Amino acid sequence: MELHWCYYSWFLLSSIFIKVAFCDPEGFLSLSCGGNTTYVDSSNITWTPDGAYISAGNMTTIDFLEGSSSSTLPVRFFPDSPRKKCYKIPVKNVSSLVLVRTQFVYKNYDGHNKPPAFSVSLGRAITTNVNLTHIDPWIEEFIWPVDKDILSLCFHSLQDGGFPVISSLELRPLPQEAYSNALGDFPNKLLRKCYRINCGYNWSLRYPIDQYDRIWDADEDFSPFHVSSGFDIQANFNMTVLKESPPVAVLQTGRVLARWNDMTYKFPIDHQGDYHIVLYFAGILPVSPSFDVLINGVIVRSNYTVNRWEVSSLFFTMKGIESLNITLKTVHYYPYINALEVYEILDIPLETSSTTVSALQVIQQSTGLDLDWEDDPCSPKSWEHIECEANLVTSLELFDVNLRSISPTFGDLLDLKSLDLHNTSLAGEIQNIGSLQHLKKLNLSFNQLTAFGSELEDLINLQIL
Repeated sequence: MELHWCYYSWFLLSSIFIKVAFCDPEGFLSLSCGGNTTYVDSSNITWTPDGAYISAGNMTTIDFLEGSSSSTLPVRFFPDSPRKKCYKIPVKNVSSLVLVRTQFVYKNYDGHNKPPAFSVSLGRAITTNVNLTHIDPWIEEFIWPVDKDILSLCFHSLQDGGFPVISSLELRPLPQEAYSNALGDFPNKLLRKCYRINCGYNWSLRYPIDQYDRIWDADEDFSPFHVSSGFDIQANFNMTVLKESPPVAVLQTGRVLARWNDMTYKFPIDHQGDYHIVLYFAGILPVSPSFDVLINGVIVRSNYTVNRWEVSSLFFTMKGIESLNITLKTVHYYPYINALEVYEILDIPLETSSTTVSALQVIQQSTGLDLDWEDDPCSPKSWEHIECEANLVTSLELFDVNLRSISPTFGDLLDLKSLDLHNTSLAGEIQNIGSLQHLKKLNLSFNQLTAFGSELEDLINLQIL
């Protein structure tokens, strides 16, 4: 990854001196949502206004108090509107894998004391439901396998949920083959971060210590009481064996079991689902301990050894779990762990066929209207006037528009079961629908049609006309 206009500084990290470069990394996109000025933060990352990436929403500011300091924070909120509320994020030639991080802040900016709740989608997938009633700010982070030149991040209002609101949006390229054990084995998946823990360290770390700007949180809220305090040892490792490229600083700290036979991390998770777990180990002690790894009481790796001066990782995918306890059980010497990550594995719905999408776009043009038909017709939400079954467009309702004729393009909507074109100024003979073999319901009322035409006979499943 190319780096531009850098300057260098020295950090004291838990008695380890680390030389880091403050740079403006290529591929970083940092949007100040609702902002109107460009600025550079304390890590020398450039933040830009979001106006070039979205056309919806209103801008305002929040008087934001964090700790003992206060600041004015810009936000963008989205009043009720039939139009889509989407950011268009360019990802062409950035990387095959990107990290997308969002922050949502309410802080009663509108004076109504009604924190909003809304859903968020990335590409074709609904990724999370945000509720700012009890957690404000709310931060979400996703790992997305790039499959388009433009990535859509959209907000979907919930009934009585108030207006969606966002304060920042970040895009970070990741190593090309990172997290392939989760994403490579499961096509059409993305990862939602649950936990990323720097074991044995009492503060969070991010860029520039992590060149990919992943946030590594301290483990003090999750480690059991019988674990020793963290330790750190400076060492040089061959990092090429770790495709995820965690920062060296994370591997130079850890937690070691003391006086007990097992060490357990207990992680609350939101709901039952499939989860991907990455455990990182580095041989920074003068011994090579062996231990069993258990997840929710079940041994998933037995007699695992951490060799001195070597780094390694373990990957596990747990399906259908509703709780997560990670245990290291002593076999030889005391076990220890340096870092870990936990992700929820989310489905990316299948893409609607390009033939169907092209046909619908031509039909939209023929109406002379802007129907807000963008991205995928079926996911994450079906377009207005359309209904879907999975990734198949099965219903189209276009009425009270001036079509004048059923163009050949309609014949490309091969999965239609219902077609409603009443009051669309159709005239003459019914045509160009003979290929719609799944069609069960056809409404052409309030038009000036003069003949059914021969193609109607081909609609063998037609039940209602």
